[in-house]
Amino acid sequence: MMTSEVRAYEPGDFQTMIREMGPSFLDSSLRQSLWMIWMALPEGKREIESFKKIVRDRYERILSEMEDDIELFEIDPFKETEAGSTESE
Repeated sequence: MMTSEVRAYEPGDFQTMIREMGPSFLDSSLRQSLWMIWMALPEGKREIESFKKIVRDRYERILSEMEDDIELFEIDPFKETEAGSTESE
């Protein structure tokens, strides 16, 4: 029987990945998410203005939930990591 090892991520791992992959990685991730929303809409509702409204509504909801999570879990997005960069960089 095979077992998989779970790796604990270090605080700077994500920032390192972004530096190595560049901003196009983030753009591609966002673009893929937008396409998934578009494809999830019923064909009769695939209109650009309703799509924009759905994306804006989701964006606002996610930002609000992130603010709640930061407060609930006492996350400091500007806390310095071991590498000396901030978590939000």
